[in-house]
Amino acid sequence: CYNNKSKKDYYNGGNMYYTLLILQCLGILFMFYELIHISRQRPSKFQTLLLLLVGAILINTYGYTLEITATGKELALQAVRISYLAKPFILYLMYIFVMKYCGFSIPKVGKRILFSIAAFISVLVFTSDYNTLFYSHISFSYSGLFPHLILTHGPVYKLYTAFLGFYFVSMFFACTRFSLQHKSHLIRKQVFFLILMITMCILGLLAFLFRLTGGYDFPQPPYLLSYQ
Repeated sequence: CYNNKSKKDYYNGGNMYYTLLILQCLGILFMFYELIHISRQRPSKFQTLLLLLVGAILINTYGYTLEITATGKELALQAVRISYLAKPFILYLMYIFVMKYCGFSIPKVGKRILFSIAAFISVLVFTSDYNTLFYSHISFSYSGLFPHLILTHGPVYKLYTAFLGFYFVSMFFACTRFSLQHKSHLIRKQVFFLILMITMCILGLLAFLFRLTGGYDFPQPPYLLSYQ
């Protein structure tokens, strides 16, 4: 049903909401800057992967920003769908980048399978009105930090979340092995930041799964911090 009250009418979270909104907007500006900066570097496969990764983070951040400013279920759900144009591909691209940097070759068939899984998740979210595989129930609440969707997770969501462990374990193994094979201080420093990037993503996911965020899906800060 339609509700003509503004977000401000329902907002009861003090300055935290506006702080989050400002961080999201700063994140979008930062990602635009990084896209321009990376595009000016010498063309390479690493450059292409970084461009795709930053682009995916940008779309995801933009979608989430739209979601937290939405005042109704339909607007919020459309924002989630925009976010999921890129969200499933972030860890996929991060995985490809880390494995390539650490000297691991991924078979084409493996890349295609992983890409297909990410694309499948996006399709499920876009067709959430017609299936309950990813979100078994979707409702909207005007209480809490800000008006937000209440998403009940379906079986595919749970399986996909467990599958993300494959990405994390593989990247940790690749980084650890690569670091042990090289004594260069520069390489070990770069690998350390890769491990930090992975760790930030894991902590962000765990914070959400264990409801340390109060049930709000706050994936962007870990992504932004990890990329920096």
